[in-house]
Amino acid sequence: MSNDPILSTELCVLMRKQKMVTKKSAWSQRLVTLNPTNITINLGKKNEVLELLDLEAIVQPKIEKPTPRYFLKLSKYGKRPVFLEFATENKQNVWKEKISACVSEFKREFFLMEQEKKKNAEKNKPAKSGYLRKKGKKTLFRQKWRNRYFELIPNERKLYYYNDDQKKGSHLGFIDLKSNFVIKSHTFSDEPFGIIIDIGQREYYFAASSDREKESWIEIINKHSKEIKETEIKKEDETEKENENKQEEQQQEQEQQQEQQQEQQQEKQQEKETEIKEENQNSNENQQQEQQEKQQEEQQEQEQQQEQKQENENENEIEQQNKTNKDLTINSETNITSTQNSETINNNNNIENENIQTTTTTTTTTTETKNIENNEMKTETNNEIQEQEINQINSTQEQKENINEKEINSENNNDNEKETIPEEKTENVNNQNQTTENENENENEIVLDQSQTTEQTQNSKNEVSITNNDKNNANDKQNETGNLNENNNDNDSKQIENQPSEENKDQSTQNNVENVNNKFTFDEENMSIDDLLQQVEVEKQQFEKGKKKKLEIETEINLVDQN
Repeated sequence: MSNDPILSTELCVLMRKQKMVTKKSAWSQRLVTLNPTNITINLGKKNEVLELLDLEAIVQPKIEKPTPRYFLKLSKYGKRPVFLEFATENKQNVWKEKISACVSEFKREFFLMEQEKKKNAEKNKPAKSGYLRKKGKKTLFRQKWRNRYFELIPNERKLYYYNDDQKKGSHLGFIDLKSNFVIKSHTFSDEPFGIIIDIGQREYYFAASSDREKESWIEIINKHSKEIKETEIKKEDETEKENENKQEEQQQEQEQQQEQQQEQQQEKQQEKETEIKEENQNSNENQQQEQQEKQQEEQQEQEQQQEQKQENENENEIEQQNKTNKDLTINSETNITSTQNSETINNNNNIENENIQTTTTTTTTTTETKNIENNEMKTETNNEIQEQEINQINSTQEQKENINEKEINSENNNDNEKETIPEEKTENVNNQNQTTENENENENEIVLDQSQTTEQTQNSKNEVSITNNDKNNANDKQNETGNLNENNNDNDSKQIENQPSEENKDQSTQNNVENVNNKFTFDEENMSIDDLLQQVEVEKQQFEKGKKKKLEIETEINLVDQN
């Protein structure tokens, strides 16, 4: 039984000798603990211990007026009772149940302990007891014989000896008879009825008062030693048998375990095989299902592709028809604009030729050399510009071809919308062409103004500088320069006339080329090479501005075509 406390709380305690609880009773707050064997009440320096065996009864008195109060009365045998007060009825019931359970358990264990004591007392009852004389150990002095009281306890196989039969205090010693020993009689010089017990390590010498008593001690010791040996042998045999039985049981258990393990392994193998079979079946089924699904999907995809092909073919036919209509409208417009531009270019060239002829009559030999240099510069710049324009025309053609390919692959579900789209596009193209024509007319007017101003300045300068003696030389060289300019103008006009004849060239590129050719008017007299280079750079900047406008117009046209 453990000695740990079961309950421990602070309660109001009354410990006076009174029959009943009254208002005048003196209560005190104390720590009360319930242990397995007792109840302790802490009184400060001391603790009052109430043994559970001393309890006679446990009563539950109750006072309902003026307020309900809950108590436990612990009555003791012939002693004053103890009252414990509780705050609630539940606590009162818990304490009563715990105390009654501890009392019953303690009384049961106490009864068992008493029975065990009686059994142990019977077992430890001495087989023989009495007085014998014992000889002390060998020392320097003479050994003495002394009276000692001996008890032979057979269970322990020990021979205890005391001072007297009252056995006050502990024993003086004992002789262990468990090991092999020898007991025999011996006659000492001073004690005729002697006994010797040899345990191997030491010999003990005893003497009895008579021969009869000596023989009784020897017989009893031998008898009990034999019985004990027999019991020990039996116990050893029993233990051996038990060990053998245990070993056999262990072997049987091991065999059973092995058999169970084998069975379990077989079951596991069977389960694994079944699982593998099921998995294979499921995998095959899944594969078949997947194959079927794939086939169905492929069939659906093929059907969809065929439908798409048919739709694309129909759309392509419709788009080709629309394109042909567009190309016809665009070509007609471009031809009209090209003819108009060619006429304006020819007029401008004629005007320039007339101006050049009037100016050349008054130029000197120095201006002729400058004109030759300027013409060379013109030809170089014209060639560069023409190459750039040709590259741009090619790029526009490639863009148009890409646009045509995109339009072939585009989706057009509504035929009515497609019919309206070309009309809108043609209107937008016409508007854009009109804007480009207006821009070109403005640029041509600017060039004409510049040429008129240059002519006026040249005439004023030539009237001052030219003399009558140099007129003949100027007339001779006039014819040469006139022929050169006519050849250059003829070549330019032929190139310009050939360009509008092409069907896929853009109107804006042609206008820019003509404007550039018209812009190259130089103040040929009294201008240094640096001034001429500066004027060329200015005109290049104007040409780049025209190119930017052209690109903007082309992007707008592409956007219109895409829409």
